[in-house]
Amino acid sequence: MYLAKYERPTLKKDLALFPRPIVSMLKLGEMYLIAAEGAAESVSTGEAIRLLNILQQSRNGGIFTSDDKEAIISEILKEYRREMIGDGQVFYAYKRRNVPEIEKGYATSGVVTMSVEKYTPDIPTTEFDGGRTY
Repeated sequence: MYLAKYERPTLKKDLALFPRPIVSMLKLGEMYLIAAEGAAESVSTGEAIRLLNILQQSRNGGIFTSDDKEAIISEILKEYRREMIGDGQVFYAYKRRNVPEIEKGYATSGVVTMSVEKYTPDIPTTEFDGGRTY
């Protein structure tokens, strides 16, 4: 399985129609989500809702109104899934929040039960010892 957004044409005549594939370092939507998450944790739920609504309005989405902190965080994670599909950032949002179960994200339904071990992969030995042998 792969995402169609990364698919590029193979015919020479079609190559000029598509720019070179890029992976952005930081998106504006991601900045709003980071700010909303930080506001929910440290500033106020009202500020988090304000930032979240700016993003949702720009995407013609529904407007979130609950002032419950956990509901706001849950909505932010939903926005991460919509905003960052295929970019790898959703995993880090889940890891940062230590989410115990994440949706599989493809045709078959269900969840993956996560743990600290699953969120923290082993360090490859070539990185751990710098490739040196002792």
